[in-house]
Amino acid sequence: MNSATTDHVFDAGWTRTSVPASAAPPAAVYQAIGQIGRWWSGEHTYSGDATNLSFALQAGACFCERWQDNAVEHGRAILLMRDQVVRLSAALGPLQNKAVNGVLTFLLKAEEGGTSLTVGYRVNGSSVSALDKD
Repeated sequence: MNSATTDHVFDAGWTRTSVPASAAPPAAVYQAIGQIGRWWSGEHTYSGDATNLSFALQAGACFCERWQDNAVEHGRAILLMRDQVVRLSAALGPLQNKAVNGVLTFLLKAEEGGTSLTVGYRVNGSSVSALDKD
C-alpha cells in the first residue's frame, strides 16, 4: 500500500531538567517524593491545594488529586528503584488534553553530605499536539 503522507508519532517534544541538592540521605529523599502533597506547589493543581495530592511509592500507583466530588489522575508510577529512581507516566496539567506522552523522572544519587536529585520531564507528541508552539 502506497501512501503520500506519513504520521510522525513523536516528532515534537521538549525536556526540562533541574538538579537540586539535599543534605538528606537517598532513602529520605526517596520517601519524600511519595509525600507529594507536602512539596508540590498548590499553584500547579486543579484544586489550588497541594494537600489534595497523593502518590504511593509502588508500581502502578496513581499520582492523583481528589477534592470535593472531583478527581484527576496526574500520572502513574512506571518505575521504582528504591533510593535511586522514581518514574511516572504523566501528561501534566494542560498537556493532558493534548494527548501527548509525558515522563517525569526523579534520579537520586548519594553524594558526600547528602543526595543529588535530578528531576527531568520529557514530553513528546505528534505535530497535531503543537508542542513546538508552547
